[in-house]
Amino acid sequence: MVVGNDANPDATKSILAGEMTASVAQAPKKMAALGIQTLVDMKAGKKVEMLVDPGAVLVTKENVAQYK
Repeated sequence: MVVGNDANPDATKSILAGEMTASVAQAPKKMAALGIQTLVDMKAGKKVEMLVDPGAVLVTKENVAQYK
């Protein structure tokens, strides 16, 4: 079993070819936006969550077409 990170174009090709089992797709823009918003909220004295989930997705042969 081979699993990678970032679900880049080479990874999606490998998943389609059966060479790779899965890859984790991240959302860097969403991660940055959530980080900045959390910082703004903290500076404003608002309560913030200790864990903020940016919505990483496990890309497999079943959903790889969405990430090609």
